[in-house]
Amino acid sequence: METIYQQHHDLKKRYQSLLLKHETMQRQYEEKLKQLRHELLNPKIKYVKTSEDWELVLREICQVYETSPSEVLGTSRKADFTIPRHLFCYIMRFHYGYKTTQIGRILVKDHSTVLNACKQIEYYLEYDKILRRNYTAILEILGFNNNEGTLFVNNHSVSRVRSGVL
Repeated sequence: METIYQQHHDLKKRYQSLLLKHETMQRQYEEKLKQLRHELLNPKIKYVKTSEDWELVLREICQVYETSPSEVLGTSRKADFTIPRHLFCYIMRFHYGYKTTQIGRILVKDHSTVLNACKQIEYYLEYDKILRRNYTAILEILGFNNNEGTLFVNNHSVSRVRSGVL
């Protein structure tokens, strides 16, 4: 009789222990759910534009450079793909107001990579006429009309010829 009583007592303790673990896990789950709801309703990053903006910019860059979005978004270090990728970063940052972390998420890159890409494009825009012409064409396609005949390069205005030839 004592063994049945002992078994019953052990099972009761085990049940109480499992019940306590279950209640603890349920509280943790509800706390995490509450935290996720809060993050969903109050995101840490406020998106300036919709994803359609970056898709449109990417499509226009690909059209001008005659490449595919997967090549621009890829990891290739060939100039045929890095220049459009860097230009994408530059346009998204300075013309659409995206943060480097947001652009980095799109490209699956670190924010410092985006900063470096913008810095390189700023340098190239000062000296590379073909890149400047492509940049201007992309901006005009995207609706960034520049009636004064100037470009925004390296936080300065750079004069350009009215005919569109740089």
